[in-house]
Amino acid sequence: MTDLRDLVKRQFGLNAERYVRSYDHSTQEMLDAAERFVRGKGVRNITFAEADACDLPFGAAEFDLVTCRVAPHHFPDCARFTREMTRVLKPGGYVAMIDNVVPEDRAADEYINAFEKFRDPSHVRSFTANEWLKFFSDARLEIETAEVFRKARDFEAWAGLQTVSGERKAELRRRLEHAPPGVAEALGPETREGALFFYLAEILILARR
Repeated sequence: MTDLRDLVKRQFGLNAERYVRSYDHSTQEMLDAAERFVRGKGVRNITFAEADACDLPFGAAEFDLVTCRVAPHHFPDCARFTREMTRVLKPGGYVAMIDNVVPEDRAADEYINAFEKFRDPSHVRSFTANEWLKFFSDARLEIETAEVFRKARDFEAWAGLQTVSGERKAELRRRLEHAPPGVAEALGPETREGALFFYLAEILILARR
């Protein structure tokens, strides 16, 4: 969908023409690093603020577009987060969100979430695609596009993002290589030239208030 790609590209691109305010759920140090990176690219029309995704420090109907990329699985209350996105949107405004999703099968859901949390304790929960669609519907957002896709992950790079210990990495590898059938189908572990890869699913939702 060309309009969707253009919309998200304008928001995440370094040369966005419109003034935006951007916030990250992470620490002030990470925000400072992000700001240095953006300023180094010559961008001056973005400001950064640390905030609670479930209690945004903005007034009602302030924004034309709200985006969130691969972060909600760290949030404590994604239903409330979705309602907050609706609240700060102007009528007719858009939400564009990407986050990890898990299979509808409950056993596979629980296994993959435990797998993620074992690597990164800040992981709260990845939801199913249907759960995300319900969050948006309950928040009175009109879904225009919802796409689920898989992204390949290099196991070593993925585990290294959290600088896990050798013992923990070995356990993660064991859980991946010996996953039960439904989980193995979802994660799709495979070896490429001696390196272990697997897949995580993500959902992209574009919705309008």
